[in-house]
Amino acid sequence: MTVTVRRAIPEDVPFLAELVSHEDVAPFLASLRPTSEEELAIEVARSLAEPEDFGVMVFAVDGERVGTATWERVNRRSAIAAVGAFAIAPSHRRQGVGDEAARELQ
Repeated sequence: MTVTVRRAIPEDVPFLAELVSHEDVAPFLASLRPTSEEELAIEVARSLAEPEDFGVMVFAVDGERVGTATWERVNRRSAIAAVGAFAIAPSHRRQGVGDEAARELQ
């Protein structure tokens, strides 16, 4: 199994909306988290416009999209970022995907 992490692009928005709205994912994310395609498209656009300060990332296993996380730089001098909205598709849980994605994201 090969887990890759890449920056989300506009074509990923429907996948992201489906994932974060999934009944087995949504309860574990912040209630104020963007979930609509419109809101997620704004986040993806920000990620592309501010690559040093904000990111919406997509995790893939052997090329198949299976998860996401966002990060935001919270301290420029110390290069500290906060990671949130970390989600793995239920079909890929308990396979080590989340652990590997977290390592790759780091």
